[in-house]
Amino acid sequence: MAEITYESIKPLIAKEQVQGSTMHCTFRCPVTGFSVEASAHISTERNVARDVADDVKRHVKSDILWQVRSGISNAVRRLFGGGSAGSIADSAAYTATSGMGSGGSQTTYTASEKRAAVVAAFNQVAGKFRWDDAAKRWVGAP
Repeated sequence: MAEITYESIKPLIAKEQVQGSTMHCTFRCPVTGFSVEASAHISTERNVARDVADDVKRHVKSDILWQVRSGISNAVRRLFGGGSAGSIADSAAYTATSGMGSGGSQTTYTASEKRAAVVAAFNQVAGKFRWDDAAKRWVGAP
């Protein structure tokens, strides 16, 4: 049996899709058309430089968003005053801007992390395939 690597199973991959921290795959035999689905957790490689850069980006983004929200709040209070109308307008402005910057926080994975997850998914269903030594490829098991 051949070692299970991304390159050795690549001809079987009909679909590979990241959803959150999970890789969902469909493996299809190119000979028989037999297909099976499997999924695996995507493990991240520990990368200190990337972690530090991500922390700095989050911190800067948070500071900028705080400055923007604070500026909007101050402008609303100047416009409506400090009474109940100002409080209501300030609360509405805070609520309207509370979702700012919430997008884009999804983890991005490296190509090697994704490939490792595809291999892990295939390992779960490898018993449904066999290595054809003559053709040097995986095929659906009879």
